[in-house]
Order: sequence, then structure tokens, then C-alpha cells
Amino acid sequence: MSLLAPDNLEIQGLQALALYEQSEADLDLWPRAVTRLDRLANKSNAPPAILYNLARLWEIRPRPAQARRYWNRLAYMSASLPDSIRTIVCRQQSVVQECEKDKSINSDKRPPWEWPIPFKWQPLSEQTRVMEKLYGWERPISFNWYREQLRGHIYERPDGRFAVLELDDFMQMQVLKGDNLGDVSQLSSYCGESLRQRTLANGILWSCSDWAALTFEDKVREVWRVLR
Repeated sequence: MSLLAPDNLEIQGLQALALYEQSEADLDLWPRAVTRLDRLANKSNAPPAILYNLARLWEIRPRPAQARRYWNRLAYMSASLPDSIRTIVCRQQSVVQECEKDKSINSDKRPPWEWPIPFKWQPLSEQTRVMEKLYGWERPISFNWYREQLRGHIYERPDGRFAVLELDDFMQMQVLKGDNLGDVSQLSSYCGESLRQRTLANGILWSCSDWAALTFEDKVREVWRVLR
């Protein structure tokens, strides 16, 4: 809590975000930052910045179910949000029908990649046909990270060109791999906004809305899609 402004929620929210930014390879401060922001978000006078940053942190892991809770809260105050933030909120939320969506995104902007498993916000254990297909692939990789409270599996098709990430019985992400996924020059035509760029050790990651493309030497090597 700030000694200069102990009741200023925005400053406390920035402190929590700064805490997360101090994470290192052997020091994961994401759980502590989320806990702090969650405590602030539960206050009736929580400013939009708290809800927005908490939603983005939940998506980093990714945990879209938890993130959507805060996107939906923001949707009810969308009229008062800056245009750039309102566009993101309206795309992510699921409760306000008249929320102003990004009108620049249309069918012509949709990426051409085909996803072998249908995206559906329903427990995977209840999707019998999907589970039969997944169990016909390579033996799933299981993980249980107690500190981050993450439990799930990674399913990979035998040819290694497709994978599914499941957390807490919900499909969170699908990954396509291969040499015929396109090149960097095409990516902007699939996005109704400016692509976000991040340099990684094994290439450059370009992201837009619910998808991201990992490129190397101007070729798309992997495509990631998050269920929202």
C-alpha cells in the first residue's frame, strides 16, 4: 500500500502491476500480483484500470474464464472507457449486446487457418467425440503447478503439427505448426487493428485478438489461438 496515498486504488493497482514486472526466471510474482489486484477489484469503487489489468494478467497464463469475469464488469461501463480500451473490452465481453465492437473486423479479416478441434466453452470431459480423438493422439503431457494453481494436459497429434492445451477440464489454446502457414506480410490483413509485436528467442510473435503467430525469417512457423 502506498504511504503517500494509502486510499488511492489506482496507485495500489500500479504497484501490483509493477510487482509482476519484477518477475524473473526463478521468481514468479504473477500469483502475488493477481492476488493483490483481485483484492482491489472486489472493492465497489475499483477503477476500470484495476479490472483491465487483472483481466490481462489472467489471460497471460491463460485463464479466459477468470478474465471474462472482469471483461464483463468493464463492459457495463464501456461508454466511459477510452476508445482503444472500449474496443478490446467489447470484443472480450459476453454480457452487453449493444457494446460497441470493432467494426473493422469482418469475414474478410478472418485468418485462413483451420483448427482440427472445434472451439467450445464446455468441459472437455463432456465432449465425448473430442476426447476420443484426443486420446487417440500421443499420450498427453500432464502438469500440476500448485503455486500457480494450474492443472491440465497438453495433447499433441502424432505428426507433431497440432496441439491442444487443457486447463481445469477446459480447452484453453490450440497450436498449429508447419511450413505452409503463410508469411509475415499476410498477417496484417487478418487483423482489424495494429498487430502487437514481441521478440522471442526463437522468432517474433505477432498477436491480434484471440490469435498469435510465431514467425522466423518472415515465415509463420506456429499459430496459437486462445479460446474466448
